[in-house]
Amino acid sequence: MTRDEFDHKINDIRSMLLNVAKSKMHNMDDAEDAVQTCILNAYKHINDLRENTFSNYMYTAIKNTINDIFRKRLVEDRNKYLIYKNAMDDIIPYNDINERIYEERLFHEIMDEIMIDDEEEYIILTRYFYMGMSQKEIYDKFNINHSKLYKIKKRLIDKLKETYGDRIECQ
Repeated sequence: MTRDEFDHKINDIRSMLLNVAKSKMHNMDDAEDAVQTCILNAYKHINDLRENTFSNYMYTAIKNTINDIFRKRLVEDRNKYLIYKNAMDDIIPYNDINERIYEERLFHEIMDEIMIDDEEEYIILTRYFYMGMSQKEIYDKFNINHSKLYKIKKRLIDKLKETYGDRIECQ
């Protein structure tokens, strides 16, 4: 395919590419970026393109471009999340990430609702109940004794029962 043929074909299908991108991305700026990227990628392979299958090729190319953009965003979000989790000494496997994000938000909402003000208590409770650290690991990491951890856990359970009443089961 020549450059003139490419330009002519692109002008014919640009609106179709933009409509596909808008329907998937729900944002005009992102859709235009996706179309531009798709066209540039197709131009790199101009010598391999055939005029009779160009529209089908471009339709598939725009869908793949959109998927690539979403995949890159997901990886960026995942990396930001892992950096945060790494700071907490707990890297979560990628396939569990959505479930763990939901659990973490719910856990922090509950902790905020029952108003744990002491930062050390908050961290200890987060590590124990949410991250699953053992009592021994908490004793070692925070240099606290058994009775202090027991008192912190008891205060939390009492606050949970006070806030949520019968809706919560504590051991």
